[in-house]
Amino acid sequence: MSNIILYSDQIYAENEKIHKRMFSIVGKRNPKIIYIPSCGDKDRKYYNNQKLFYKSLGVDQLIFFDIDDEYDQSKINEIEKADIIHLSAGDPVHFLMNIKRRQFANTLREFLQNGGTIVGVSGGAVLLGKSIALFKIYTDELIKTLENIQEYFSLGFTQFEFLPHFNRWSAEFKNDVLEYTKKVNTTVLACNDGNGIIVSDDKTEYIGNIIIIKNGSIFNI
Repeated sequence: MSNIILYSDQIYAENEKIHKRMFSIVGKRNPKIIYIPSCGDKDRKYYNNQKLFYKSLGVDQLIFFDIDDEYDQSKINEIEKADIIHLSAGDPVHFLMNIKRRQFANTLREFLQNGGTIVGVSGGAVLLGKSIALFKIYTDELIKTLENIQEYFSLGFTQFEFLPHFNRWSAEFKNDVLEYTKKVNTTVLACNDGNGIIVSDDKTEYIGNIIIIKNGSIFNI
């Protein structure tokens, strides 16, 4: 069974239920985790922060695997031995560019097909959905994003688009998201920090208050 765990913000007190489900899914208290940063992290600042976080949960096997400038093809076998792949927070546009540059989508897909678990956090979680267009709407504008919508098709490991940090966004951006769902006929699942979504094969589990945005309307699950 393949499993995808989507966090809005992982280092957040209210995420305890998601953490417990993660350990339950992999069946280990100290799983081997491959950490893939969204961009270069040569001084390991973000990796070390993540390492401290996982250590607080009792996990001491966090392996750094860069797909940016420090990419090393010879280390690809480490992924096959892992229980979890962690896709970090950060810019999903740059992240997706690196995945395409390294032809890494198939590696992630095969990992899932072989029963692995992928954890996506914030931008890393957005990447696992159908599109990263929501991020471009935030950094650019709706009209320009719609003109180039095909450029933002993502991994498509879920049948929806993921929007983290729903509690942080401005009313203006939320209105753009509503309009976007009407224009492209897509479904967005949004999470507040402390909430998450787990996709296991064709089953979807909601943890916390999850919001559906579809056809220009908002619904609570």
